[in-house]
Amino acid sequence: MQDAFNISVINNLFVGSDDSDYVFDDNGRIDGTVHILNNIIVRSNNNASVSIGGIITNTTFVNNIIEGGLLMLSKGLMKESY
Repeated sequence: MQDAFNISVINNLFVGSDDSDYVFDDNGRIDGTVHILNNIIVRSNNNASVSIGGIITNTTFVNNIIEGGLLMLSKGLMKESY
């Protein structure tokens, strides 16, 4: 994902190729508010299927099924629930 502002990602299936570090990765280019709700994220090759590292003021990560471990967050505020 690149250069996004205030996004919602809802009701998706993300499947990695087993050779991807993160199946869902913002590359540090999401700003503003992010809602990641009701998604299935699988087949990462490490212990974190999701990486969010942009300048995010509010992130909601709720009702997601993820394989491969925990959510990585480098900046911002987050409300987290699996």
